[in-house]
Amino acid sequence: MTLKVYRSSAGSGKTYTLVLEYLGLVLRKPGLYRNILAVTFTNKAANELKERVLHSLWLLVNPAESNVVARNILIKNLQANLMQDEKTITSNASRVFSNILHHYSDFSISTIDSFAHRLVRTFTRDLNLPSQFEVELESEQLAQLMADILMSKIGQDEFVTETIIGFVMHLMNEESDFQVEKELKTFSKKLLKEEAYLYARNASILTEEDINHAKELILNTVNEMEFRVKLIADKMLGLLDSQQIDRFELAGGSRGIGSVIESLSNREIEKVFLAKTIHSHFSGEKEFIKKTSVSDLSNSFRIIEPQMKSCLKLLEAFYLNEFKRFNLYKLLRKNIYAFALQSQMLQIIRDIGTEKQIIHISEFNKSIARLLQNAAVPFIYERLGERYSHFLLDEFQDTSVLQWQNFLPLIENSLANANQNLIVGDGKQSIYRFRSGEVEQFLILPKVFRSDNQESLIRIEQLMKQHYAFSNLDTNYRSAAGIVSFNNDFFDFVKDKLPESMQFVYSDQRQKSAKTMDEGSTTFHFMDEAGNAKSKMQSYLDHILELVNQLVDDGYNWRDIAVLSRANTTGNQIARFLANHSIGVVSADSLLLNASSSVRLIINVMRFYLQPEDRINRTELMNNLYDFSIDKSSNDFGKLVIQLSQLQEEEQITALQKIANLNEMGIKGITVYDVVEQTVRLLNLESTPDPYIQFLMDEVHRFQVNERGSLEDFLSYWDEVKGKRSVIVPEETNAVKVMTIHKAKGLEFPVVILPFVSSSPGKNSLTEAWVDLREEGIGKLETGLIPLNKSVENTRFADLYVNESDKSKLDVMNVLYVAMTRPSERMYILSPKPKSTEVSFTYPVFFRDFLAHKDIWNEEQLKYTFGKHPIKLKLKNDIHAIDDNKTKVFISSYWQTKLMVTSELQTLNILNKTNEALVWGNLIHLILSEIHYSSDMEHILSKYIENGLLKLTEFDKVKSQIQRILFHPLLSFGFDETANIKTEVELLSKDGKVYRIDRLSYFENRILLIDYKTGAKLEKHGNQIKGYMNYVFELESKPVEGYLVYFGADEEIEVEKVS
Repeated sequence: MTLKVYRSSAGSGKTYTLVLEYLGLVLRKPGLYRNILAVTFTNKAANELKERVLHSLWLLVNPAESNVVARNILIKNLQANLMQDEKTITSNASRVFSNILHHYSDFSISTIDSFAHRLVRTFTRDLNLPSQFEVELESEQLAQLMADILMSKIGQDEFVTETIIGFVMHLMNEESDFQVEKELKTFSKKLLKEEAYLYARNASILTEEDINHAKELILNTVNEMEFRVKLIADKMLGLLDSQQIDRFELAGGSRGIGSVIESLSNREIEKVFLAKTIHSHFSGEKEFIKKTSVSDLSNSFRIIEPQMKSCLKLLEAFYLNEFKRFNLYKLLRKNIYAFALQSQMLQIIRDIGTEKQIIHISEFNKSIARLLQNAAVPFIYERLGERYSHFLLDEFQDTSVLQWQNFLPLIENSLANANQNLIVGDGKQSIYRFRSGEVEQFLILPKVFRSDNQESLIRIEQLMKQHYAFSNLDTNYRSAAGIVSFNNDFFDFVKDKLPESMQFVYSDQRQKSAKTMDEGSTTFHFMDEAGNAKSKMQSYLDHILELVNQLVDDGYNWRDIAVLSRANTTGNQIARFLANHSIGVVSADSLLLNASSSVRLIINVMRFYLQPEDRINRTELMNNLYDFSIDKSSNDFGKLVIQLSQLQEEEQITALQKIANLNEMGIKGITVYDVVEQTVRLLNLESTPDPYIQFLMDEVHRFQVNERGSLEDFLSYWDEVKGKRSVIVPEETNAVKVMTIHKAKGLEFPVVILPFVSSSPGKNSLTEAWVDLREEGIGKLETGLIPLNKSVENTRFADLYVNESDKSKLDVMNVLYVAMTRPSERMYILSPKPKSTEVSFTYPVFFRDFLAHKDIWNEEQLKYTFGKHPIKLKLKNDIHAIDDNKTKVFISSYWQTKLMVTSELQTLNILNKTNEALVWGNLIHLILSEIHYSSDMEHILSKYIENGLLKLTEFDKVKSQIQRILFHPLLSFGFDETANIKTEVELLSKDGKVYRIDRLSYFENRILLIDYKTGAKLEKHGNQIKGYMNYVFELESKPVEGYLVYFGADEEIEVEKVS
């Protein structure tokens, strides 16, 4: 049994190694594929690993159809590992291949999040989660909902109200933007991250009283310290005034000790104590007045000098004994109000899970960790331990602390049973720390990161040390020899610029090249950044376009070229520029659904239908209609749109309704999906196939399935997600790929262009950190959230700030490493030219210093090339439009005219024309059984239309009758949201009879019973209800009010109170 750990630099055949390890297990024992779990970081990586495993098996099973060279290499590698002959390997591969294809669900290769989701889904009851929960991936929407719910409690919850009012007052005193809702939303997102859980899981549960006490302690301590320092400073200013000495006559003038005293009087304590001036007076290096001061000043100051020095001693004592605590409390104060509402926020998350059946993806690992923490035996893994015996973990450098700690019991169980496990990672490619990835836990293996003296983790660590086997994959199979050689030299040099604590990450970065030909080039272009920001941007864009065109001339296709940037905004500018110059482009922005004028037009039309008076939307609608007319080359239509913009509001609305055919578009009672499809047809958008419209309709369908909201609900939802939903294009699309470096991780391209290469850490990657406060004695407060700024250096958490600063610099270096290891043939780096004296931790300085190290830096030279451009065979370039592979036909028609929906209502004889009243009553009865509150009506009716249970022609009539019931003076309170509602209630009496009651509305002091009837009134109806009422009273011991509701095919209803 071993725990194999591979350190895999970029391009070193990591996936191939994983495939070999997987095959090494299953070819020894063909049934073992059921007992192997392989997890990686992204869906793309998981799918690639699956494909590679299956392809390798196919190579072994089909020698006649396989690539002979690839198959021979694979067999040679497997024979070295398995000690089997080719016949045995082929035979076992055939069995494994067949088993996987016939039992594909047992082929367990997935992302680590998918595994956690599957685990949580299996153990919902053990984890106290809703059994049919939906997964929420977006933090933004959940955080906004949490903030909205908290704000709605103002005036209802005393603690929340007082805390938020205090928060507003604090923000006003700080003269900052006092948007409390925004601050609460920001804090809510922090609570969703696992760092908050890691610090809170062992902390005591605080009551509102405990929180208030800690909050007041922090606020009062800061105020008291500021007041004491101010008193000392005011006394010193008073002494100077008593001798008519101007404070700026003291040593240093306007920047000297007099200015320091004035700043302290204004409570600017941090500013003073972080500067050098006051410390030179503490040390005696400087005096209050210069020795050369005029005699009058000297004589006057001599009178107050003892008292001034006494005050200075008090300030020095404050600095030495209390300044660190003062700084910490000020840092804690920034988040203390939002922190005070932490329990309420966490409860809201639980309530959302229960009521809306929605669980945020971040809760998966926390839920598993809670169970493992609380269970005497981690029984959640007992069943899994029986299922899985071998674990292969990929991209380990991006795994979070919680994810790893949740996996450790599985690793322990596997090692204890003499099974093999594998971990693959590379600290140089750790660029997801903002998603809780923790590279240090990979770098210190087999030690367990943050074991925190936990007995179970220490036990597992000792077991892993016994079976730890390390290997370094040091051969690059991706890049040409020239690029490998350049990167070896470059990163060997720049690693010394990292903080000493981080340099070991690059200690084994040098690679051998698997490609023997001396080809592969790296070219630096130092850009002249003279002029304003716009002209600088233009110079980069022009150069990128020039490079793309030159590469095409050299024989490359657009698809061979990738332009990588640090930010989406920069990439979007590049993509738009290239597209405007007839270059095929695929980018995050160009693929956004909202980038399509057709999609925007559809959204505008739907919004216009609901709110024609919305002037902003009308303007956008006219602009999109105009763009649409240009796309269709309809100049007359374009002129018409221009004329529209000059009309008065009412005339404009009427004209737009005619143009967009909205007068023909009846959307009452139809689904959102049907509204979109009707809009597409009415605007003639179906005449040309458009993937953006098709993906929009997919998004609408997902919304209907998950949300089941109205058109208005969809438009609100669209406003939240329109910047995130994209078209998915085929891999083979011939287009220049413009993407962020983070998106490019794991990918390779023949040519990579890196523009705007000028990043520096600037600010820390993480701007805030959770800290342990148990030693601070702040009441019962054990954890807190502090900003990671320079002030932290003057607290007892100074090491935290230094460590984060070091890690931020590693992040910057790693992003550059990932970017520069993507190309296989050519790399172009476009960088600002650094100033000759610049020494900052920035990419341009790295490049300049490296070139100087190579003795080739010249201030006048802007271009440097290393290696040789590979010779590209010039074939006919496959330059064609991005959308050549689009669907040629987009079919859209009214399904209602082609299909007759049959449903369960047929069992109610809904087609029986001879019993129309009964049929109608059954339909109304069925709908009412699903309406708990008045607010449910629109949603339930829409669902019935969507499912074909209610005809469009009957919609208005049904809605009218339902409204008469819901809002009847005698019944309306029974549909109030303060009631607890039960419908279609079956009760078993003492004599064995079953009572079926249509509706019970439970209130604190009474119960409302409603029963629906169709047809003529009969005396037995009243007697029946009385029997129901008596029996409910016996069960609940509350007064029961009973009502009979009669209705038929006409829209009239009659309500009778039963007493």
